[in-house]
Amino acid sequence: MPSFVFNSTKIGILNATIDLDSDTFYACLVTSIPASTVTARTGLAEASGGTYAPQLLSGKTLDAPTTATVRWTFTNPIWNNLTTATSTPLLGMVICKRVGSSSATSDPVIAFLEFNNSFTPSGVTFQVDIPINTGVLTATFS
Repeated sequence: MPSFVFNSTKIGILNATIDLDSDTFYACLVTSIPASTVTARTGLAEASGGTYAPQLLSGKTLDAPTTATVRWTFTNPIWNNLTTATSTPLLGMVICKRVGSSSATSDPVIAFLEFNNSFTPSGVTFQVDIPINTGVLTATFS
């Protein structure tokens, strides 16, 4: 299954409960592909234990590279010395919106980014490269 935007996010962007420009977002690593109908972090199979922790996303950019396209991107998130407590491989990353002063399992999910290859980290520095040309979300208008 490819990367996708959760169904609730599409509605949230349109009704302005999700502001890609000013809200605070973070990334979680997951061990299974979530359903597109998941609405909150509680519905995810997150990596746990070891040195894993959600990473705050910085350098958010919302731009319009063409008259018909809007793109959202941010600085590549990095997990240093990443080790998980289980042998379950990591399959992807989920972007979440932080609602309170810290991340919570009730926070809404935004998008799932599937990795090209699953892996089980053992003391590695891991960076997710966000594609510059497409960003995380791209909307095309006609």
